Amino acid sequence: MPRNDSSVAEYPRYGHHVLYNSLADVIDADRHLTLSDRVSVLDDLIDVIRAHKVQDLAGIRLLHRHCSIAADEIMVEQDRDEDRGPTLATRPEHFAGLNRPVTPNSYCFIEGQWQPVEYSDDPIVREAAEHLIERQEFLADFASTLERRGVSDTLGLLVAPRSFYEKAAPAGRPLLVESSYEESRENIVRYHASEDFEQNKLLQTVWLAADSMLAASCPTLCSMKCAIKMLCTEGNSGEHKQTVGHNSTHPKDHWTK
Repeated sequence: MPRNDSSVAEYPRYGHHVLYNSLADVIDADRHLTLSDRVSVLDDLIDVIRAHKVQDLAGIRLLHRHCSIAADEIMVEQDRDEDRGPTLATRPEHFAGLNRPVTPNSYCFIEGQWQPVEYSDDPIVREAAEHLIERQEFLADFASTLERRGVSDTLGLLVAPRSFYEKAAPAGRPLLVESSYEESRENIVRYHASEDFEQNKLLQTVWLAADSMLAASCPTLCSMKCAIKMLCTEGNSGEHKQTVGHNSTHPKDHWTK
């Protein structure tokens, strides 16, 4: 295996759209993770995150795409306040025409380097990413683990914090649901009532190692219809907490419910 330098690319390289468009759809990506021994692989990566004490900065992302992009486009995540409540929207934008700074919010490891997958204009993401890419030993260990387990094409590195997760969730046990709109090529995250969805059909696409992330942060889940679900639980004092775990009977104490 060639030695990697664990450097991090901030800007999309030539042919970024080829990389992005070659990502599997969520069902195929989830299937490959299952065939790769899901629990064991995720444990190894979570252990790397915790060993380097970057729980509040880094997570694991299931690499998949919801649409195709053109040669001059990148997927950009944006926090928006709408009449129906706060949303987190990701859609293609022309890289050359951007009138605001954007930062990678997720990476895949390819050809010895961390390459951006999607971007965000959130200042909190920028700050967290700046701290994360300074952790060269962590980046090298995470990359080596991905390659050793043969999942570099399936799992990537997530910049975990979002301003969106600090916003108040509705009362009860809400779901953050991402709906994909084929015509506009947008993925829109909103809060919904948990009874609106069949949770037994969800596919988890983000894993967090933190014991307590931001106040309302949640793992991202994706259904068979590619509508992303993020599960939250409500604490005894009414605050919203994350529900983290890839297996409800998981024996390790670093998974919380």
